[in-house]
Amino acid sequence: METLVTIVVISVGVLGSINLINNSFGLATIAKNKLIAADLAQEGFELVRNIRDVNYLNNNNWLQGLDSCLTSSGCLIDPVSGGQVVTVPAPSSIDDVKMCYGTNGYYSTTTNCGASQAVNFQRVIKISLIGAGDGGIKIISRVRWQEKGIWKDFGTDGGNFEYHLCDWKNPNPSISCY
Repeated sequence: METLVTIVVISVGVLGSINLINNSFGLATIAKNKLIAADLAQEGFELVRNIRDVNYLNNNNWLQGLDSCLTSSGCLIDPVSGGQVVTVPAPSSIDDVKMCYGTNGYYSTTTNCGASQAVNFQRVIKISLIGAGDGGIKIISRVRWQEKGIWKDFGTDGGNFEYHLCDWKNPNPSISCY
């Protein structure tokens, strides 16, 4: 009888440990995906800021090249296209957006993605003018991913991250930028 009780106690301890380890791996995956989503959203803001800054350096309008981002469906900005940032209109649904993880270690937004490079993340960038558009824009970077067959959004307002960017060459004091 004592042997049976010992076997039951040890079995419960071992099964509990296995369950704890299994749950830890699942939580680590969730944390990793949230971190990647936050980084992809931040990268979206930085890509728009980079386009603005390059426009300043080339003496162009500060929003040149971002026209497709000012639409209701937003745009896809691919930082990996031959060293140049490429902006293309987003599909009508975020469900049609594809991202790849390239051999160079970067995430890329593209329509030509091999099955081995496809990832379960999607990013669409939308820009709207603040006020009458005299000096500021609101950037929304929506990131989502699929986890265990369920789509997850990260951030507020359905997965949107928001950032305000100003035309610092022609500032408007009534616009708040951060």
